[in-house]
Amino acid sequence: MRDHRPTSTEDVIAESQFKQVQEHAGEILQLNQALQTILPKGTADHCRVANIRNGHLLIDVSSAAIKM
Repeated sequence: MRDHRPTSTEDVIAESQFKQVQEHAGEILQLNQALQTILPKGTADHCRVANIRNGHLLIDVSSAAIKM
């Protein structure tokens, strides 16, 4: 007979690739917070961490005209 009890989302995430995605998103969030504190006030409003891949930090900038 099937078990009809609800499964917690944490259990579902832990048993799938969502866990890796969640951890990666957490890394990006932490790096973005650090980036915001490092950049000058006017520049920080236009930059964010887009991704981290193979040890490379990808920063998304709202305009190519931004001078750092």
